Amino acid sequence: MSILDHEEVVIRRGSRSGLPVIVAVHSTVLGQAVGGCRIWRYADWRDGVADALLLADAMTRKCAVAGLPNGGGKTVVAVPADAVLDAGRRRDLLLLGLGNVGGRLARLLAAERAELLVSDVDPAKQALATELGATWVGPDEALTADVDILVPAALGGVLTEDVVPALRCAAVAGPANNQLAGPAVADLLHRRKIVWVPDYVVSAGGVIHALSVELRHSTAEEALARVHAVGETVDDVLAAADRTGITPAQAALDLAALRLRGGTPPGLTSRGPTSSVTSRTRASSPGTG
Repeated sequence: MSILDHEEVVIRRGSRSGLPVIVAVHSTVLGQAVGGCRIWRYADWRDGVADALLLADAMTRKCAVAGLPNGGGKTVVAVPADAVLDAGRRRDLLLLGLGNVGGRLARLLAAERAELLVSDVDPAKQALATELGATWVGPDEALTADVDILVPAALGGVLTEDVVPALRCAAVAGPANNQLAGPAVADLLHRRKIVWVPDYVVSAGGVIHALSVELRHSTAEEALARVHAVGETVDDVLAAADRTGITPAQAALDLAALRLRGGTPPGLTSRGPTSSVTSRTRASSPGTG
């Protein structure tokens, strides 16, 4: 690392964890730097610094290629190689539906070493669960399983006013279309402090990729960069909801209405109370279009 072209790198020791926390801001030429937070094991904490620098640099290029008015940044929390992350707690997802989209998403999540539980009305899909080393959950128990994130990837309308009170997840994010049985369910999720961003935001990857390649004649790299930018849109929606005290569902509706009127969404140039390098969990997933 003899040459450093990043604008700012800050290293602090976490006051509670005692772990090295590295914040790297690569560029703010196009706008506020954005990026996620990686918590990972490293043989040496300086390896975490190198990782943060590379990831921040990549975020700058991702935003630039996608045409976003943002630069790149990254936060890395360097955990010792022999440490156990979140001992005694499961960092897990339940994927509901293993069809064409759900099956592909299951493979992607397994490749990322997610603690994966899966369910499908077709018992033959248990073979895929076995192949991926995932835990099979019967369809009758799937919706109310005790997990971090529920990932609907089958038919819509699974989240009803009767089901939501029994949910035991912190967030719902998945590629299934029309996940709510009715608009009132969004308010019920919000009151239960279960994070839910509309499926038409989270699962936009399919249509973004198709239109980028087929109509805009973008390269594969450019199309993928636009798909990855779904995470930034999710951040904008969640930040707007936090800032104005409305539900993410309403924030997404407002964003869509503003763009349909030809306005410039404030979230694309200002993220309100969020920091320059956001640590909010990315909830993007392959879309059904």
